[in-house]
Amino acid sequence: MLPGLLMVLHRIYDFTVELLENSNLTFQFKGPLLSGMDMLVTVDPANIHYMLSSNFLNYNKGPEFKEIFDVFKDVIFNVDAELWYNSRKAAEGILRHQGFARLSVSATRSKLKNGLVPVFDHFAKEGMVLNFQDVFRRFTFDTSMVLITGSDPTSLSIDMPENELQRWMGLGIEKKMLEADDIFYCVCAKYISAKREEVRLQGINHQSPSGEAGRDTIASALTWFFWILSENPNGTAKIRQEINKNMPKSKTGQEKSSLDPNELNKMVYLYGALYESMRLYPPAPFEHACAVNKDVLPSRHKVDANSKIIIPLTR
Repeated sequence: MLPGLLMVLHRIYDFTVELLENSNLTFQFKGPLLSGMDMLVTVDPANIHYMLSSNFLNYNKGPEFKEIFDVFKDVIFNVDAELWYNSRKAAEGILRHQGFARLSVSATRSKLKNGLVPVFDHFAKEGMVLNFQDVFRRFTFDTSMVLITGSDPTSLSIDMPENELQRWMGLGIEKKMLEADDIFYCVCAKYISAKREEVRLQGINHQSPSGEAGRDTIASALTWFFWILSENPNGTAKIRQEINKNMPKSKTGQEKSSLDPNELNKMVYLYGALYESMRLYPPAPFEHACAVNKDVLPSRHKVDANSKIIIPLTR
């Protein structure tokens, strides 16, 4: 099947959809002998519910997935079973904490005002080409570092500096992953140590939180969203109308920047456009599973132990 796949590589997503439609939503992909590329591909709702809910314990990420994404260690999307459950509970506790919510709003507002908007203004005035994906990666990287370490690396600025961590994170060559891993933890340790020293000098006996840097799924989602808007001026106009209608005005009649959830919840069309963008171009384009034991899916497809299963999430 691999030679045929190479011939349609230029339209791989459309080809996958056509293949799924013609095979009752599930098909077996056969790679070259001993390549380890054999996998079952399915978008059958019954199969998905069975693997991710009804028989959840029999389907995990698998050792190969963990090896590929070893740099992320034990973050929630890289673990299974009890460790996944514990990570989820810990993440929920943090995300629901009012202090974290206030910090998140404050950090995002500050980065929008002092980072993203000035960069957009500068590139627009100079008539320069702007790499949206790079800009949004810098935006999410800076915001994540503020939330994790309390320090802003200011990678998002008009001169677009490239620090050591970003330079290595942008490389996907396997032989450099260990070096990138070391640099990642070195940079995080530096910021965390600096924040702890700041807290110590202020006489506050609290430990600074530590954790992994944010994924670039937000950057991917924003990049696709703005691209879709550039291709659909009518949608852009409707979003602007909704902003003018619902965003509060200052005494001078000027729009006030706001990240108040109660005000943003009024942006029905904006939410709909963003959700539709993520449906068409998911930041995480597929879900991966590996069978622990032999099984039979609701579609009657047999699954051997250690079999790879791919659930495409693209349109």
